[in-house]
Amino acid sequence: MNTFHEWMADNHPDTLDEGFLKNAALAGAMAAGVAGATGWMGGENAGNPNRTSASQTQEEDDFDDEEAGVMAKEAKLQAAAQRVGIPRSQWGRLKGHMTGGIVTVVNGRRVPLTPREAAEVKAVQELARGMGN
Repeated sequence: MNTFHEWMADNHPDTLDEGFLKNAALAGAMAAGVAGATGWMGGENAGNPNRTSASQTQEEDDFDDEEAGVMAKEAKLQAAAQRVGIPRSQWGRLKGHMTGGIVTVVNGRRVPLTPREAAEVKAVQELARGMGN
């Protein structure tokens, strides 16, 4: 199989002799070689099912982050349910409201807050009011 440079030399020798497109032809041939070596054009890793793409890795990371976030929220709800006195048998159906990452209401019951938590919730509420929310 002829390379692009060889094809240009055979079909359009005057263009290459003048220098016009000479660098483009060389660059195209080099790019095709690099693409083939890295698997873009059917190189050795092109059909490898074990090779992961960057987008696939990003999706897995996003899924892991989302799962960790759900687990953290569930743990906070369970801690708040324990504070309020909700029995463990009802922990599978916990619903709550969080303000600034602190659970303030769980299953319709207000959660008693420590002074530090109350100050943080108050600051977040003031910030929200200041922003028009």
